[in-house]
Amino acid sequence: MKIPDSMNHPLFFGRDTKRDKGCFREDIVALSFRDAPPLSPEKLKQKLDGWKTEGEKIRQLFSERKPHEASGPLIDQLSCFIQALFWCNNSWVHDLVHWQNTVDNLPVRPVNAVERLELIFTRPSHFTAWIQLNELFSELEKKAASHLRAPRME
Repeated sequence: MKIPDSMNHPLFFGRDTKRDKGCFREDIVALSFRDAPPLSPEKLKQKLDGWKTEGEKIRQLFSERKPHEASGPLIDQLSCFIQALFWCNNSWVHDLVHWQNTVDNLPVRPVNAVERLELIFTRPSHFTAWIQLNELFSELEKKAASHLRAPRME
């Protein structure tokens, strides 16, 4: 699959050939089509629920003092968080290169999302990255639930 320039962030599509390059697959496919299919609330729920099991595995790696083994799965879950964040805002991820500007303009997002995500982007092998990602997932899940329940204005 060809990665568009706007999505080609080195953290997700870098030199590591062992990492799964399936992250952001749905978003990249949606960028290829004018009339991309609508976002599914079930897919959003899958991303949020996936953290509950994967996040615990990553936490365990950090507790076993294996930060470099934890960083790959943490980056994979970071991609899931970013997808969930955009999907919660009924948008496909369309720009990872300039993600700070895009995230900062999303109406539904955790408090200080950009600053907290910057910490994770720069230090994915640190336990503090796991702590921040855990909190971000928790906050987004609450915001998504209230946002999806809110009546829509036509």
